Amino acid sequence: MSSKSQLHMFFIGIILGIIVNNVYLTLPKYMEVDEVSRKIENRVENVEKQIAKLENSPQEIKCPEIKIPEKLEQIIEPEKTTKYEKPSSLFKNINDVLITDEFSAISAWDKSVPSEYESVEKLYSEEKCDCGGGFQYSEKSTVDFNQTTIRRNNDFKSYMKNHIFDYVKSPLHVIGANTPIEFVSAGYEIAPDEIFSPHVVIKLPESTIVELILETTVGDFLIDGEPIDLKKDRKISVQKANKFLENIQYKSRFYDARAIKDIVKISVIEGSTNYQISFPVTIKRLALPLMTYRTGDSINDRVTILTKTLFRYPCLYRFLDSVQAKYPGMTIIVADDNPDDTFEVISKEKYPAVKQYKMPAEEGWFAGRALAISQVRTDYFVWCDDDFVFYEESDMEYMVDVLDKSGFDIVGGGVDTHERNAWQSSDFIEIKTSPEGYCYTRKPFPTLMTLPGFDNCYVVDIILNFFMARTNTAGTVRMDPNFNRQAHPEYFVDSLGRSRVAWCGKASIHHVRYCPKNEHSAELIRLYHDRRQVADADKRDFNMQMNTFWYYRNHMKCKATVSLTEPTRKRREALGFTDYFY
Repeated sequence: MSSKSQLHMFFIGIILGIIVNNVYLTLPKYMEVDEVSRKIENRVENVEKQIAKLENSPQEIKCPEIKIPEKLEQIIEPEKTTKYEKPSSLFKNINDVLITDEFSAISAWDKSVPSEYESVEKLYSEEKCDCGGGFQYSEKSTVDFNQTTIRRNNDFKSYMKNHIFDYVKSPLHVIGANTPIEFVSAGYEIAPDEIFSPHVVIKLPESTIVELILETTVGDFLIDGEPIDLKKDRKISVQKANKFLENIQYKSRFYDARAIKDIVKISVIEGSTNYQISFPVTIKRLALPLMTYRTGDSINDRVTILTKTLFRYPCLYRFLDSVQAKYPGMTIIVADDNPDDTFEVISKEKYPAVKQYKMPAEEGWFAGRALAISQVRTDYFVWCDDDFVFYEESDMEYMVDVLDKSGFDIVGGGVDTHERNAWQSSDFIEIKTSPEGYCYTRKPFPTLMTLPGFDNCYVVDIILNFFMARTNTAGTVRMDPNFNRQAHPEYFVDSLGRSRVAWCGKASIHHVRYCPKNEHSAELIRLYHDRRQVADADKRDFNMQMNTFWYYRNHMKCKATVSLTEPTRKRREALGFTDYFY
């Protein structure tokens, strides 16, 4: 390195030293370099934390306020619960609103029953009916009578407790003369999740001091949505009592699919005088209407033919041919309980509208009926025996017209005649009660009751095996499969109080009591008669079993039938209903 270069380096070093020294001198004397570094690092760390906090927190975005047009605001307004408006009446203030917050307080019905209703033990009158000396169920006629009776009575008591409001009569509400209370004495019917305000007004001077007592069995009284203490002593003026009654509401404590009935009692005590009123409240769910869906109005869209067959294919094929000839394309359901060795598959090519359901072997009469009815998809079904034959007067359109216009559930037709035979003339099922059970008597109606608008149509309780029935009502009455070899009146006994029945002679059907012969028919008919007609050796056991079913399932005590040798109404009163045939 030259001397000139060394001189340059010397001067540069002096200049740099002066600059560094000046910078150092400008710092506070108490601040060391490492402390400055720490402060800078701390500040950077704080800034980083603030940035992270901003990144993790949602930013508030303010949108410009948009004013919704009035009509559009109505469209998007939250949906409001529609209230069912009851007809105007004496109701002071009906609030048909759903219970929301209080709904959790409702429980299943605990079988509470107002004391005014008769107890299960007192459901019957003290009169002891005996079916006019008819058949009595006893040890000689019923299987294991003593044990059967114990189980039967226990089951009956349990059934009545579960269905008590269907069987006990509503108590009479007797209000004393000149009672100074205005109230609605009947007509309150609410859903389990409804509340209402009963109309009660005391008609005494406003300054009169009275004691107010409220009682209920299955409900609660509310003020501002809160249950009140019914045991609280309420001695107040009539003015305050009326204000209290104006604001009070009632709701059920129970939720049940079937109707529950309560008795509300309110006592107004003035000195030594007790003015007491009571009124019923029915709590029940709304049953929805039920219609059968269909895509057309033709007779085939509305009616299905049903039958059951066992060992009688020649009769069955004749029946199917007659239906197809009269009503081509009408659905026919066949319940078939033939054993495998006699079972035949019905030809779909020859009988395209037939639906054949194979059952276990010899399941029985009512089991077949029940299966067939369960498969119906039309408004109505027609029950026929497999040895019936349709002909020109088997008028399904007429029977549909009767059911459509009358609203009845079952209409029967004539069998081989447009008049009723002796069996059919006993068309009234009389039921009486006694402590031991029900008394069943089938006899002629004492008064001829015509069906308005239809000639030769009468109201009845029971008809023969040719009938059209409404699927959604009569089709829900159970065909008890316990009755497998002989059965018919049992269905109509179970229909009492459920199905409206009529007989109309205009529509009729042929009953052909023999089957066409072929190489197998003789053997099949023999098998059928062996099954249908009970052999003498087995008759006693069969009859005892049938008696036991009747005795147990409907809590029967006895049964009888009043029969006529000729189906004439004129002889009924003269007969006096005294000739019994069993």
